[in-house]
Amino acid sequence: MNVFIKTILLSILGMTILTKQATAQTFTQKVGVPAYFYPGSEWDRMDDGVPTVGFAIANPASGPGTSYNNDYGQQIITAQNNGLAIIGYVYTSYMNRNIDLIKQDIDKYFDWYGANGIFLDEVSTDCSLSDDYASLMSYIRAKEYLSHSVGGTVPQPLTVLNHGTQTNECYVNSGDILVTYEGAYSSYSAWSPQAWHLNYSPNKFMHLVYNTSSNNLSSAINMSKNNGAGWIYMTPDVLPNPWDTLPSEPYWGNLLTAANTSSTRTIHDWVVQNDTTNMTYSYHFEGTQTWKRVYIDTDHSTSTGFLTGGIGADRLIENGWM
Repeated sequence: MNVFIKTILLSILGMTILTKQATAQTFTQKVGVPAYFYPGSEWDRMDDGVPTVGFAIANPASGPGTSYNNDYGQQIITAQNNGLAIIGYVYTSYMNRNIDLIKQDIDKYFDWYGANGIFLDEVSTDCSLSDDYASLMSYIRAKEYLSHSVGGTVPQPLTVLNHGTQTNECYVNSGDILVTYEGAYSSYSAWSPQAWHLNYSPNKFMHLVYNTSSNNLSSAINMSKNNGAGWIYMTPDVLPNPWDTLPSEPYWGNLLTAANTSSTRTIHDWVVQNDTTNMTYSYHFEGTQTWKRVYIDTDHSTSTGFLTGGIGADRLIENGWM
């Protein structure tokens, strides 16, 4: 049985009425692969996953390195000819890295490899820096003339921001895709999207889940669909580098098949009302749901209570029980 957990996050202080409406989102997922493994047979298997595999992240040397690598160059051309977009890994150190060095790495991927975009790692969640990342996206998009075509899969150079954790809505226009979860399967079941995610297409969000066993793969994918992640990657690989192998069969094939299965994610007309005595909540959900959680923040403070979804919850209603 598929178990879907639906979480509603409330922030209530005194007399408050909160309402939110969303329309049905029917979608199939795409797989984005952190291909931090050397060119060869694993890249060839990855190419075979197109079009479900939408992009792969090339990472020759924790970035492009100091010189062109012909093995990567030839493998990237093969991948692009097979319709796979290749984006290059560049770390930003939460904008503590010199911006000129970041741009130099971006330039190398386009000049040397005709990249289809950039994967910016170690991205801040601080809204005061969101414009800096938006400027980098503009810089990346201006490289379009250097980007090798992959049959229109990526109409302009792609910018993926890896926050790796919950971020703020201020970043929604700073990147094409936001990675809002990067972590182990063991922590994924406690993760839930912030309410503002419902205002955007699932294609805006990506989840990277490692240490996911074959037995837990189906559960992880179901959670990612319910959490509205249009881009995913799951692997049984583990730290310190869970991205240095491509999953073997039948895991890899099962991941692609499940990602390509249509899913509907809907919350309609959820309403929360309270007076001095009572609080009620209601919502309409389309899909299979066997578990419900309502997190309540009564003091509007993230420094108290259980931190989840951007609030500090000091009350939990689970399947009707406080």
